[in-house]
Amino acid sequence: MATLDSLRGLQAYISPRRMITLILGAFFYTACLHSQASVQETCVVREVSRERLTFEGNPMYIEPTVFETNNRGDILLAGAPSLILTRDERGKPDLVTDSIFGMILGADRRKRVVPAPIDAKRVADIRASPREDGSWAFAFAELERSQKPGETSRVAHLWYGVHDGSIWSSLERLPLPAKWQPEPYYSSALVQRGDTVAWAVRVTEQGRAAARVAFFERRGGRWSYEILSDGIRPDYGMTSVPAYGTAYVALAHSDTLGFVLAIVQSDYVFTGAVQKGEIGRSDAGSLFLFVRRSEWEPLRRVVFGSRDGEAHHPSLSLSRAGDALTWWAEVTGPAGTRREARTMLGNLEERNERVIPLDSTILWSNIPLAPEGGMRLWVTDHIAPSGLPDREIRFVGVTSEGESQLLGSIPNPYTGLFFNATSPAPSEVLISSAVIEPADSMLYSLLLRARIECSAHAQ
Repeated sequence: MATLDSLRGLQAYISPRRMITLILGAFFYTACLHSQASVQETCVVREVSRERLTFEGNPMYIEPTVFETNNRGDILLAGAPSLILTRDERGKPDLVTDSIFGMILGADRRKRVVPAPIDAKRVADIRASPREDGSWAFAFAELERSQKPGETSRVAHLWYGVHDGSIWSSLERLPLPAKWQPEPYYSSALVQRGDTVAWAVRVTEQGRAAARVAFFERRGGRWSYEILSDGIRPDYGMTSVPAYGTAYVALAHSDTLGFVLAIVQSDYVFTGAVQKGEIGRSDAGSLFLFVRRSEWEPLRRVVFGSRDGEAHHPSLSLSRAGDALTWWAEVTGPAGTRREARTMLGNLEERNERVIPLDSTILWSNIPLAPEGGMRLWVTDHIAPSGLPDREIRFVGVTSEGESQLLGSIPNPYTGLFFNATSPAPSEVLISSAVIEPADSMLYSLLLRARIECSAHAQ
């Protein structure tokens, strides 16, 4: 897509270590979005405020990999890189990247910097989730110190830590699987269940390019790991190679299924060739679900990439209100290639899900982990068929009949593509992304607060 190519230079400036963009946020909130068969809702979305992120008077940009609200109403914004922009002696912009891990936007309106527990220049793939006591659990990768220009980043260590809102109260190094190299990007969300913490990371075996999945689990204060098998399962309906050639991985937990993985990989589906001991022709971008019972096993294939459109950046949320698996698909047609946001809603165990298109034309997407409870809302960075600069932020819901519903939209003020959202209060959405000020070429995070007001009436 030409519009995406035109933004690659800007994106490389915003995220010098890697090209990652997220523009589709999905989360739950307990506002007024209750849809019933006999009730239709009319919603109005309006922008409430905008705020530049600053630190000691200087513009600040935090790549919004993590954008979460805890039970105290505090909001965590964290990611790598986190940049403080100052000016050198000649008045030119200068970047400071060696100390900041993220920032907590307190419910009391105070801002508290989260200092990096290691050299911030070596931090990658930050994941975090709020804890019941209001503190924050983090997982992240530490890159090797010696990196030659153009050389692929290698992970030296994986870390887990807890920040209580003021200081780091603990920091633990995870055991690394022998002969396996963790990949520095596209790990799963950090999932907590009681005193158990879990994290899924893509890993590659020495001498091989195709990635598998390492499942890390912390129980009783001790970490363990498991590499998902690549053994062919003849008893699996589609006869797939589980967790081999993994591009993306998502992780969630439910009371009925336990831990569930959503994995995007190529699918070797030709049963006859597999039964003969041959590996069949592969596609790209198929989406599978795996569940851990006595061991990890495939649940089923959700997307066949070469038929349904390649799946990218899945996000998985499991709750009593229903399960949601969201991704974007690459769709090719007469007009070219576009990216369509999709979700599958229902119950994974009962297999009653339905795939629902959310937005037919987006730029890129990744879904942050949604808090449990309430109704679902998706926020998309929509692009018109005419291309840039016709972008808008759309707020999309799903009716009880299983149809997507555009609740409203506002103009998109952002320069960058890296986009994330959270819901700090009922009916409110807070969005963070990058803006470059043309007057002085300064980059900073812009926090945009929007409010959704809905009224229901009988049909």
